[in-house]
Amino acid sequence: MNSDARPILALAGDPGGANALAPVIALLRKDTSRSVLACAYRQAFDLWRERGLDPQPQEVWQQRLPALVAGAALLLTATSVNGIDLERTAIALARHADVPSLTVLDYWSNYTQRFTDSDREGALVLPDRIAVMDELARQDMLAVGFPDATLVVTGQPAFDALPGARVAFTPQRRADLRRELGVGKDQLLALYVSQPFADIHGSRDAAKAALGYTEDEVLALCRHALATLARKRNFDCVLAIRPHPREPDEKFSETQETGLRTVIWRMADRLEAVLAADLVLGMNSVLLYEAACMGCAVVSVQPGLRGDDPLQSNRSGASLAVYDTEGLGNALEKALFDENKRKLRLVGLGKEAIAPMASERVVQEIDKLLNTTHH
Repeated sequence: MNSDARPILALAGDPGGANALAPVIALLRKDTSRSVLACAYRQAFDLWRERGLDPQPQEVWQQRLPALVAGAALLLTATSVNGIDLERTAIALARHADVPSLTVLDYWSNYTQRFTDSDREGALVLPDRIAVMDELARQDMLAVGFPDATLVVTGQPAFDALPGARVAFTPQRRADLRRELGVGKDQLLALYVSQPFADIHGSRDAAKAALGYTEDEVLALCRHALATLARKRNFDCVLAIRPHPREPDEKFSETQETGLRTVIWRMADRLEAVLAADLVLGMNSVLLYEAACMGCAVVSVQPGLRGDDPLQSNRSGASLAVYDTEGLGNALEKALFDENKRKLRLVGLGKEAIAPMASERVVQEIDKLLNTTHH
């Protein structure tokens, strides 16, 4: 590798992208001949700091970003849809400075939105390579106009941890987490994975128009359906809400339902959180996909969904999809109590065909770019 001793500049803002880049940065740094400068903003900063990646905070590097990009051997970015989108700014700077660039995609949605230059009438700002999760993502992106030469299937690096996390999660660890949360031995624990769609789309009305539902509506539906099922089946249930890092606890202050204790649970390790639960609920979060891949009972609730469902595990049947309110109760009952469904989940573990060693494949693509004359 000929990097002229210049660092690789890694940049992320949103949580999903930060999680996808984290194992790549860690792997790059295992090679002592490499230097990686990690620049983070918004939720990515805390996520990377918790992972020991020594990120530089936004106030330190943002004003210096043009010089940092120009002085890098390669730009490595995630993608964000947060209204700031400094990854896209950095990609444009890299293109201008003739610095090779690679972006790691973390999810099956918002393909064009991640790369669209709002100042240039919808033109795409593209890196030299976009590492995507699977062939489905590649085909979806080709269909909306991404050039074939830019796309490379590597797998999603954050998913590399899923098999090991499931094996390492002991019954004792599960019992300890549930006890800390106040869940009794005879109680069921449902985990609700929230998403900040109103924030992403600008308002609740805009989110409703774009998706067909809002996060507030879905949470209310899940709470009511769980309470109804608990009465029908005569069991006690605790609903733990996992807010997205963008969401304040105050957003969930009105979350009580008769017969259903509700708590806010910002469990640091997202994989341990879903493995501790008997049921994982949500909309289309990547964490639902990760939970399904580890054999958890997962119900995705997207009533009135407009457009294609981005949750890949719904497409394969690894998670149960609910697109109308009438079907939610039956889906919850099946996920919790259908023994055949449980056996199928465990037997079919890994049927998502997660590409192993995605981090290694991303590093291989980085090396190809570093070893190729950049034009």
